[in-house]
Amino acid sequence: MIGGFGFMGTIVRYAVQGGVQRLLGSSFPYGTLAVNVTGSFAVGFLATVFLERAAVSPLWRSAVLIGFCGGFTTFSALTYETFELARTGDPVRGVLNLAAHAVTAKILRLSEDLPIVIELVDTAEKIQPILPILDEMVADGMVTLEKVQVIAYRASPRPKPL
Repeated sequence: MIGGFGFMGTIVRYAVQGGVQRLLGSSFPYGTLAVNVTGSFAVGFLATVFLERAAVSPLWRSAVLIGFCGGFTTFSALTYETFELARTGDPVRGVLNLAAHAVTAKILRLSEDLPIVIELVDTAEKIQPILPILDEMVADGMVTLEKVQVIAYRASPRPKPL
């Protein structure tokens, strides 16, 4: 599934990158910049939605974030195009290309300041012993203990040991 989504991301990248490049000209690798900026935003946004707002299975989350977004973004093209700009006598545009990607990736790294949420659902007797361990592990942040009402629980059968 991840490979299939990676294939789709690569095809979409090829179309978007080429379209932007034809639209804006070949004097600067605008297509790669557009793909990487859009991809960085998409990863931050979708990771936040998938992890905090919607119940998305790990397989689908991996297919979209690793497969599609990994196929869509193209930092290998960034490296090649920067090298080509420098090699063909335009090192200033090469540096601008790197700077444009670095600055926008930093700005669009939406998930950097968002909290990491780890949920444990079990009986109080099983959770109480690990609270001191969590207290030592969390230098900055918050640990909460809340009463949970489980509405549904489904589990796949465990595979038989070999």
